[in-house]
Amino acid sequence: MVRPLMARGLALLFLLTACASATPRFSQELATSFAREDMQRLATPELEVYYPKAYRGAALSLAARSAECLRTYRVREPVQRSRDKALLFITSANYNNAYVSGQFQGEPLHSVNPLFVTDELFHWYGLGNTEAGDISCHEMFHFAHFEQLEGLWRLVNAVFGPIAPSQAFIDRWFTEGVAQFYEGRIHRNVGRPWSPVYRGAFESIVDLREGRLGAGDLGLLQRELLPYTGAYLASLPFVEWLAQTYGEDKLWQLIDLQGRAIFTPLGVTLRFSAVYDRDIGDLLEEFSAHLVKTRAHRTRPAGQRVLRADVGQLVRVASHPASGTIAVLTSGLEEGPRLRILERDGRVRVERTLVRLTTGREWVFAGPSSMSGLSFTANGRWLYLFNDDLTLVGDTRGQLWRVDAQTGEVLKVWQDIGYGLGGAVHPDGSAYTYVRSAPGRSSFVDVDLETGKETTLLEIDGRSSAAPAWSPNGKRLVFSRLDPEGWNLLLREPDGAVRELTTDGAFDYAAHFEDETHVVFARTFDGRLQAHRLDVDSGELSVLTDAPWTMLDPAPLGDQVVFANRDGAGFSLDVAPAVARKVLRAGTVAAQAERTARHEPAPLVVESDGDYTSLDHLFYPQLRAPGVLLSSTAGGGLLASTYLSLMGRDRLGFHTWAINAMLGVPSGDTDLELSYLNMRLAPWALQAYGDRYQTSQETLWTSFVSALRAVSIAQVGLGLNGIVRQLMDDPDRSPGVPALQRFIGPQASISWSAGESTPYGGTQRAVALSASAAAYPKGLGSSANLLDLAAGLSLAVPPPFLRRHSLVFGLTGRALPGAPDDVLRVGGDQSSVLWINDTGGDPNPTRSPGLTFPGSLRVPVRGYEDQAVRASMVATGSARYRYNFIIDRGFASTLWLFPSIFFRQVDLTLFGNATLTNTNGGTWMRAAGAQVALRVAFLSAAPISLVYQFAWRFDLGLPPLHVVALTTE
Repeated sequence: MVRPLMARGLALLFLLTACASATPRFSQELATSFAREDMQRLATPELEVYYPKAYRGAALSLAARSAECLRTYRVREPVQRSRDKALLFITSANYNNAYVSGQFQGEPLHSVNPLFVTDELFHWYGLGNTEAGDISCHEMFHFAHFEQLEGLWRLVNAVFGPIAPSQAFIDRWFTEGVAQFYEGRIHRNVGRPWSPVYRGAFESIVDLREGRLGAGDLGLLQRELLPYTGAYLASLPFVEWLAQTYGEDKLWQLIDLQGRAIFTPLGVTLRFSAVYDRDIGDLLEEFSAHLVKTRAHRTRPAGQRVLRADVGQLVRVASHPASGTIAVLTSGLEEGPRLRILERDGRVRVERTLVRLTTGREWVFAGPSSMSGLSFTANGRWLYLFNDDLTLVGDTRGQLWRVDAQTGEVLKVWQDIGYGLGGAVHPDGSAYTYVRSAPGRSSFVDVDLETGKETTLLEIDGRSSAAPAWSPNGKRLVFSRLDPEGWNLLLREPDGAVRELTTDGAFDYAAHFEDETHVVFARTFDGRLQAHRLDVDSGELSVLTDAPWTMLDPAPLGDQVVFANRDGAGFSLDVAPAVARKVLRAGTVAAQAERTARHEPAPLVVESDGDYTSLDHLFYPQLRAPGVLLSSTAGGGLLASTYLSLMGRDRLGFHTWAINAMLGVPSGDTDLELSYLNMRLAPWALQAYGDRYQTSQETLWTSFVSALRAVSIAQVGLGLNGIVRQLMDDPDRSPGVPALQRFIGPQASISWSAGESTPYGGTQRAVALSASAAAYPKGLGSSANLLDLAAGLSLAVPPPFLRRHSLVFGLTGRALPGAPDDVLRVGGDQSSVLWINDTGGDPNPTRSPGLTFPGSLRVPVRGYEDQAVRASMVATGSARYRYNFIIDRGFASTLWLFPSIFFRQVDLTLFGNATLTNTNGGTWMRAAGAQVALRVAFLSAAPISLVYQFAWRFDLGLPPLHVVALTTE
């Protein structure tokens, strides 16, 4: 039978799609930093800034750069009008991210920015670990972009609160491409436009594709371009080409046109046509033709050899020159994080997976994206590295590992070293030097490996620094510093004096001593990163390699240099002779370069600056949304409900309240819902909820209070539930259903998981555990003594031979002692079904206990979407095998009118499950079958799947089942 989308349930038609809910404004780590810091509120003509008082200087520097960039963007806006102050939240958490969000469900447009970062990816992007203002400059474009609403949507947001983010319906590639374009063009030559790592990665992709890029290559979900994604890596050169070919003004004209569009989700590519006289697809073809003409095709030069091909999307490398030992951290599209110790010729001495699945594991995150500072002791016995691991509140903090270079075993982990990046072990193994990051400054710190005592070696004057390395005798320290020109090399002499080795900012990075006077490091030559050698005494500089695109971590290896070589969409591990291809100059590089003065933004004009109060905006309803909800009746009729939603919170989200009120027309049904969230005790989130729903047949009171927090990747919840149901006098009420039902009692839950997954293969190895218990005793006012117990276990193991598949086993159970035998509805779940063949099954058995109970009383069973049985105990065992056929291609729009579409993959799944209930003393519901799912995404932000499933059923006398469903992720 055909099952229409609108049938059996609510058919939703919102005049305004904005129901109020008391949900956190910030993630746990951000909320915790705000709750634990003494926060201040600062107002300038452009900004409303919330910052930690302890870091006022660094926060004001960040805000000054933010204000400067915002002023620059606003001058370019086609509509010049008075704008609201930009909301800027500054966190001391080690967040390693920044974002702009808002304009939905009453949430005001706002930017969140950290005071420092510890992810070395920012360094490769040309952004420093303490250069938070330059990171914020990128985000201020997003703010200037999204605030441009005109016409209807400006009026809607003004009247009802921010609920219509019309600019969000431009694809992510556009806003990220333009933001990257400007991050390096406002008074400072910083960021991705100036990064040879970033440029080389894109040029490598262009060569791989022979210059032909498609719309899918601009997608946020394009996995081949990880760790950057197409929305970043490919968007920057595309936007640069648009600006160069058609002028920057057209970028802003498009933003203005999108801000005025009444049917804002539709016709985005047609707005490109209105501005550029070409739709997005035509512009991409034109850009692709440009790339075909300008594409540089390069191959490895003679002498450069591949030790290991395709070592992934991100790689870290270290060497022990005397023994030829090489350490490689890898992570790829089809392989999880690995540590390999190699011999000089590339043979694997030992290989270790880095993900651990035990509850007492010493780290949660591990891999080349979180690790840095790989270095060997002088005897080659130990490998040390620095890992940026997850903390109990959700941000990250450094830990130091000692690894046996012979076995690959992690022998010791020093926890909570500090916020920062890795460096190098002293050659004698006595101490490890890392880069400590703090708001507005960085420093080099020695960790004594015997006592754990930390000693500051060198403070860097507010500028970002990175990649320290010791000379073989442990007396000299070379490192990189981000200067106005870019990354330069400096040397700390044995007496503590520091001198500059380079000043031209040619991305001089990741230096390692070859001997006492020579360092090997990465530096640009002819626009590409190459391995160089510098005599730190004479200043003689020579080029060693001619890598085709770019490289990471060049390291000396006797008479060779080993490095991560960009190759196509990933990296290979290559070696090349450590012989000078070209001597660039004799004498110090510093003496021959002209210094660039660092641009500093104008001082902030401070209008006010004082202590933050949690009453700030608390009682102002951010969301003021009326609406209409339409639903279909069983007889095909139509019912209408009017509602009003209000929501408010203070600026830092310590307190959030929400009210939803509904009146049915003409039924007279009413619903009043109140909720409150408190984040003042973050990382604990405290929530209270109450709802009163009344119809002509019943009055239903529902309430709960709860406390929830995450501990690493475990979640713990505690709460108290209450529900009261009063049925009106009704001669048609089922026998045995009490007129008054009360269930009041405590509940607790815990869940924990650990796993390894890959972008192409999905979950490879994983363990997940969950358990919950709730009690509703008569002593607390419940109608009966009743328990609700549930538990689950999931286990994933890697199948052999192939890499794009996964195998997962599951075991779940639920029991309600004290409840009627038919309280649970097992099976019959058709929430996402579009079409199902008529098998004679009944998804809604007429026999029902009429029991109202906190929590869901439905248990889905795969293969029994058309049939349900009643029970009070149920247990399910399941297994599923999935193979992924990767597509990763897309179109800039769908039929020129609808948003872009990205085809992610087709999944082929084989499954089997067996469910046992206590129905009639024991009833089985067993099934096995196959499923095919087409996974797509609109705007790279709305992943959905079109699913066809076939199932054989072995119980209840049911024939095979065919289901077509539409699911979201």
